[in-house]
Amino acid sequence: MIQWLPYSYIRLSFFLIVGILLGVYEWLPFKVALYAFSVGSGAYLLLYLLYLKRKRYWLQSVLGIVGLSTLVTFGGLLVHRQDATNQRDHLLYQDSVTFVAGQIVSGVEVKEKSLKVLVQVSKIKHKQDWQAASGKVLLYIDKATKNKDCLQFGEQMIWKSNLQRLQPPQNPDAFNYARYLSFQQIYHQQYIPEGSFFLLGKQLAFYQYPIAWSLAVRKYCDRALKRAIDDPRAYALAAALTFGIREYLDVDIKQAFADAGATHILAVSGLHVGLIYILISSVLGSIKHFPRGKYLFLAVVLVILWSYAFVTGLSGSVLRAVSMFSLMEIAKTLRRNTNVYNSLAVSAFFLLCFNPYFIMQVGFQLSYLAVLGIVYLHPRLYRLWDTPNRWVDLIWQTTLVSVAAQVATFPITLYYFNQYPTYGLLTNLMMIPAGYGILVGGLLTVLTSPVPVVAEGIGFLLTWLIRITNTVIFYIQQLSNATIQVVLAPLEAWLWYGILGGVILLFARRRLYFLSIACILVIGISSWRGYRGWQVSQQQSITFYQVPGLSVLSIIEGTKAYLIADSSFFENERLYQFHVKSHFVQQGIQKKSTSYFTKSDHSPLSFSGKYMLLRTEADLWLFINQKPTDQDYQWIKKVKPTVVILQHNALYTLQKLVEHYQPHQFIIDSSNKRYLQRKLAKEAQQLEVNCWAVDLQGAFTKPL
Repeated sequence: MIQWLPYSYIRLSFFLIVGILLGVYEWLPFKVALYAFSVGSGAYLLLYLLYLKRKRYWLQSVLGIVGLSTLVTFGGLLVHRQDATNQRDHLLYQDSVTFVAGQIVSGVEVKEKSLKVLVQVSKIKHKQDWQAASGKVLLYIDKATKNKDCLQFGEQMIWKSNLQRLQPPQNPDAFNYARYLSFQQIYHQQYIPEGSFFLLGKQLAFYQYPIAWSLAVRKYCDRALKRAIDDPRAYALAAALTFGIREYLDVDIKQAFADAGATHILAVSGLHVGLIYILISSVLGSIKHFPRGKYLFLAVVLVILWSYAFVTGLSGSVLRAVSMFSLMEIAKTLRRNTNVYNSLAVSAFFLLCFNPYFIMQVGFQLSYLAVLGIVYLHPRLYRLWDTPNRWVDLIWQTTLVSVAAQVATFPITLYYFNQYPTYGLLTNLMMIPAGYGILVGGLLTVLTSPVPVVAEGIGFLLTWLIRITNTVIFYIQQLSNATIQVVLAPLEAWLWYGILGGVILLFARRRLYFLSIACILVIGISSWRGYRGWQVSQQQSITFYQVPGLSVLSIIEGTKAYLIADSSFFENERLYQFHVKSHFVQQGIQKKSTSYFTKSDHSPLSFSGKYMLLRTEADLWLFINQKPTDQDYQWIKKVKPTVVILQHNALYTLQKLVEHYQPHQFIIDSSNKRYLQRKLAKEAQQLEVNCWAVDLQGAFTKPL
């Protein structure tokens, strides 16, 4: 039987998370949560006073039930408190805004053609009057702007409003960037051309000074690192691994690390903080043996970890990781009989009280699951083999750390990223020590920057280490089947964690019914996968994607897909990765054929004169990509297409076509100009014909 007292915060954190999730998904209305919390708090206090007087066992059980139920409602209230849209002056509720004033509350991120900053809005202007407002806006400022060097954290600015509400994905199964940003209370964005904004100078509140100083220190360290490393690609990787500055990484490097299963090395977060913590423990762990040594060691750990957080710009991921390790170390120091699981739960509890939306961040979930896996599985796996010497033991421990972390995170990793790196274990065995070396080398380069000769020497060694690392990563990426596409439904992810829990409990408790539970869950997953496989084999659909300025469509038959697009689409692999790939992965596509909108033996499209046709079981699809003549209109009337697709601004009015022949459906794809799509969609409404404008309504999908 589990003794809950040593694990009290695990229980508290669990019920707090339940309440937060109920609040996030709006299953716990604010008024209900507030009323239940008030009643629950009062009932708990009365029951506690009664328990102190009577000391009845049943009162203790009732106290626990009431207290944990109240904690659930408290989680819902935390979500309401954090939700910026509950403020009446939020930008979401403002119309006819002409100018916006606010303060830059982030560092400046350099993009290909713009500078990205996050602004906290303070005022808006309606015609003549200024009024208070709230909300956050992502601004993309023209990179050619003259006063770009003045864009800094804390700078006050005014700009002409052309705010755009962040929209959900326009293509099926695409990443929902708007939802992701909503968890950070960001709902608007805007592009600002040169000369369309004014800077008013810095105005920092007292609590903002640490962030401003931190960003200034990070900028200084970045310049010092850049001076010592001549190779741009090596510098970009060193800056990313050491200080979390990822804006200089090219797409190829990011994709190679993702395919090799080492993306977590690029993001400064729990791994890097953990490596620094291990370094502190290895080098300074002997301090604990001195009188009052454990308190001195705690002070050293806190100073170094928070100094590193300061140097990295106090980013959210680093602050979360540093807080987690700090709270764990404090708990270990102040309580002799504490356990690491309770310490982990303590850190999660207080972090979620600070910001309940942390629970919706992938990094938060992966960090805690990875640490939990390492803490529980690593010592048990390590005892399986008595290593012969220190070097073998080091390799064995490093391998097991990677194995334990991957076992604990693989279901959620598959769910979020839909791919499994085949050689991930091998990659991490090599890359974690390499990342450790790059991290230490980057910090040493900056620390020795006052002595240029020493800094450049370390930078030279660091450059070669990074070049070797890149070579290994690209080699692993090129191996056959380096990644396996796996689509996991939310239910499957939970079932996998159930299987993992059953296997762990089988060995921990030595009870066969845990094996039975695991086997039942395996059967459940197998049944689901079989049903899903049958669904995929039967699917038939056509999709017109929203890709600005281009015609892109796919025809899916079972596990095979035909991708037909303008030639410029295939010249830019990023367009496929961003707009189409996730749809193909989710639909279980195993074979992809591509062709242009031209005559081809491999295309399902056929040609009749100067127009393209697609014949399906229920419809005849006609593609119009040039202005029809009177003769063409007669031909269209004779052919009788059921669906007409307008491409490349071929028609500026539907009137003439509808007079000759009215199809069941018009589709205006993304190759048409947006203003023309609006015009034709409005005309179609007046003519009472079905019309779908892809840029305005998102991708069009129809079963075949």
